[in-house]
Amino acid sequence: MSKKISTCVTVSTQYGRGHASFESVTPTTKKVHVAGHPFLWALEDIFRRAPELKVLQIIPSKKHWMQKGRYKEICREHDARVVIACHQRKQQKEMYRPSRAYQRKRRKFLYLQGEVKEKFEELLAMDCLEARVTARYFCLHNEPYISERIVAQEFHLRGDDRDVSLYVHSMRRYLFPLARVSYEAKARAGMILRRVRIHRGEIDLPQPKPPRDPSLPSNLLENRITVYRRLQKAWKEGRLDKLLPDHPLWYQVLVLRYGLNGNGKPVHRSFRKVADRMDLSRTTILNLEREALRKLRIPIPNSSV
Repeated sequence: MSKKISTCVTVSTQYGRGHASFESVTPTTKKVHVAGHPFLWALEDIFRRAPELKVLQIIPSKKHWMQKGRYKEICREHDARVVIACHQRKQQKEMYRPSRAYQRKRRKFLYLQGEVKEKFEELLAMDCLEARVTARYFCLHNEPYISERIVAQEFHLRGDDRDVSLYVHSMRRYLFPLARVSYEAKARAGMILRRVRIHRGEIDLPQPKPPRDPSLPSNLLENRITVYRRLQKAWKEGRLDKLLPDHPLWYQVLVLRYGLNGNGKPVHRSFRKVADRMDLSRTTILNLEREALRKLRIPIPNSSV
């Protein structure tokens, strides 16, 4: 059983190469927590400074990076174990310092003007989750700075910073249509625009479908409701029984497909189930049904096996 390593050294990579300082990592360091993206140059520098490193701790949002080829190899070469966790600081009041990229984006949201500012305030008045997350992340109401992970916890998001990043980028795309964001952020920005147009009354909400008739089978498709009702009527009038002497297969297919025996709940069986019962192919069952419906002068719906 391996001995638990208690002391952990935290390093940050959010300031980029040439600005990150790993002086706290010494040759006797056994465990390192990487606060930020685990760049290859950062990992190589850490392993160079701490040849006896046993545990490399990565934040949850960067877990998928450690499953890639070179990242796996460098940990395997140094016999280091990768742990996915968030480092708990001894002093809870101590926070990460925001990066320069964060400060640049925050200034852009702080000094919104004109129509863009009105659009953002409209979203806040609508209690839009994306706008609320963006406002909290960039501390637009003079709140203390917190990391994306804590923002996700406050808004009960997925638990890591991916949703926060998605919401922020979708707001950027909505407010600045020329902003370059991911496809997922573009789609969410389109959803925000639709909600705004519904709120303004520019488009109507889709009307709910009327309740389904309980006398119809639950798995009956919409394009076969007319066929089902006409076959029920033909069954009650006795016209369906006229198929039995000359075309018993037609009769059997319709009875099995649409449950025309009148016993119990209404039933609608698939081509596969009817084909298994009659020991025929699904294409044969489809053709027999079409011939029977044509004989009874019932419109034939578009069908596929």
